[in-house]
Amino acid sequence: MDWATAARSRSVRVGRRALSLTVTSRHWRSAEGVIVPLQGSSLDAYLALLGSNRRIGLWGHVASYVAPSNAIDQRLERWQVRRADHIFAYTPGGAREAMRWGANPENVTTVMNAVATDELDSALLQVRASHESELSLPPGPVLAFIGGLDESKRVAFLAATLKVLRERAVDVHVAVAGGGTQLHALGDAVDHGQVTVLGYLDTRRKAELLEKCVGIVSPGRIGLLAVDALVAGKPILTTDWPFHAPEAEYLVEGSSRLTADDDLESFADLIESYLSAGDFQTRQWSYPTLDAMVQNFAGGILTMLEGPSRRIDA
Repeated sequence: MDWATAARSRSVRVGRRALSLTVTSRHWRSAEGVIVPLQGSSLDAYLALLGSNRRIGLWGHVASYVAPSNAIDQRLERWQVRRADHIFAYTPGGAREAMRWGANPENVTTVMNAVATDELDSALLQVRASHESELSLPPGPVLAFIGGLDESKRVAFLAATLKVLRERAVDVHVAVAGGGTQLHALGDAVDHGQVTVLGYLDTRRKAELLEKCVGIVSPGRIGLLAVDALVAGKPILTTDWPFHAPEAEYLVEGSSRLTADDDLESFADLIESYLSAGDFQTRQWSYPTLDAMVQNFAGGILTMLEGPSRRIDA
């Protein structure tokens, strides 16, 4: 966008944590309002909140989702929430946490974080109409794994689960769409015919996989994958690992989400029982859209700018 200004992100590692040194204040010095990260280690957040000549919005998860909570970070972020004029939370869980920390409910917007879904929805309709696919997959039920092959997705855990299923003589096949540093962990499963690695897929081919698969496996972090699953009408089989991203809240347990205890045997049990049940029909579920997210965000900005300042002294 010609109105957008890019700022280089800078940070330093302090032990196992990162301190953000990004400073963008020169870009919003004359603005009536600014929205900065809700983050205990963000210099931008403090530069904005310690001033008094503009409305301040904070944007973020609010609750600690993808990493263990840190007592110092939480105290700083609670202070930030109490100082701000408006909070923009990704999902309802984050909004509830902001209000629990002292934010006025009138000053909290749940944006319902999403990605553009129109292209995937259109591709799925085309695939269903044509019944054609370029993907080379074995006959029979196929599970999908979609996303980056990194530690947060617990690829090694998935590989170990497939080994358990192989030892039980359970016939299972996973088509993996994506790439990353943990791809090697699936080597044994590939060698035993349990995994087909498809690499990165464009929207059309991702739609083909989502239409072909009977479900999606994600023992690690569920994030915006939840939106793709809801669009496609396919459930996500996962674990109660504590570090799912906020978007996992969009899924409904027993319907769009099936959750096992966070151990290999339990996840293997879930996959085995799901495949044995054979109830693989495509569902129709509602899902958040990018257009709705934009409208939510815009409405929150107007509330932040037009209403009286409601900062609570900390």
